[in-house]
Amino acid sequence: MKRKRLTIKDIAKKAGVSVSTVSQVLNNKGRISSKTKKRVLEVIEEVNFYPSRAGRALVQRKSGNIGVFVSHEHFTIKEPFYNHIYFGSEVVAQESDYYLILNILKSQNNSFYIPRCVADHSIDGAIILGEVSDSLIDLLASENLPMVFVDYLPKRRDIKFSAVLIDNVNGAKMAVNHLINLGYKRIGFIGKDFEHPSIKDRYKGYRIALKESQLPLLEEFVFTDKKKDDVFGYKVAQHIAKSGDLPDAVFCANDSVAVYFIKGFFENNIRVPNDIAVVGFDNIEIASHIYPPLTTVHVFREEIGQIAMKQALSMLENKSFSGLTTYVNTKLVIRKSCGSKESYSDEELYL
Repeated sequence: MKRKRLTIKDIAKKAGVSVSTVSQVLNNKGRISSKTKKRVLEVIEEVNFYPSRAGRALVQRKSGNIGVFVSHEHFTIKEPFYNHIYFGSEVVAQESDYYLILNILKSQNNSFYIPRCVADHSIDGAIILGEVSDSLIDLLASENLPMVFVDYLPKRRDIKFSAVLIDNVNGAKMAVNHLINLGYKRIGFIGKDFEHPSIKDRYKGYRIALKESQLPLLEEFVFTDKKKDDVFGYKVAQHIAKSGDLPDAVFCANDSVAVYFIKGFFENNIRVPNDIAVVGFDNIEIASHIYPPLTTVHVFREEIGQIAMKQALSMLENKSFSGLTTYVNTKLVIRKSCGSKESYSDEELYL
């Protein structure tokens, strides 16, 4: 037998107060004595009452939803970087009055694609993970929706938004300085999708580290790609192996590049780290499971998601709030691919 859904009228009757008093307690408004408030909250907890979201939406004129937008190539099992950021946002959402609606975008270049939650006007704000099309940003802006960008900054500045970014420059400097401190002098760089701002910032950190240590930037060991080529690192490794001229070490702008890079060398009997040291960036799951385990820069992805959700809530609560950019620090995780005798416990990253 289906259980009848309780209403605030039922709560009011059980607590011996008016409906308006229960409403004020739920919305934390009005002047109510602490004794009355306590009694209402006890009844709510006793019967496990949850107010109707649909009803509250009608009264407050809001949907109670925040849209999360990410391109399909960035939300996969193969490259789960943004998946973890989404999970972090969900942790905060569960403690708020908002639900997240995940939108995996079919194509960044299809300007005619309109996500259903936007077409239905069923979201109050947006969290955007990574790079999306300008047409989507224009669409969200035309709906006057507050936006939080994660790991990406839009080119235009005439829209209401906040941003949560990785400290890519200092993270890259940390990785390259580690290689320098190990005695490597000929250090290369590999960056997939070099048009992405994060990859550009990691290249900037790489250059700064070399310059500060008075080491040359060897252009023949700098490899970038404007395409989203999954096996770019593998192709670079094959190219270097055929040339016979190996750098001492290579900083890969993300772990997926580093994994394919190591694979390409393995097939050519070039040993990591004995013949060449490798460092990555992101600390995705596979980084600790390949051989040799990958030294990399850990990105606190769940924390980034939590910050993004908190910023979205702040923008919804305070209509004038925008323009805040938060940079999240990174941490070096030392494993065997760099040739260091040190090691680092991954458990320390999640305490």
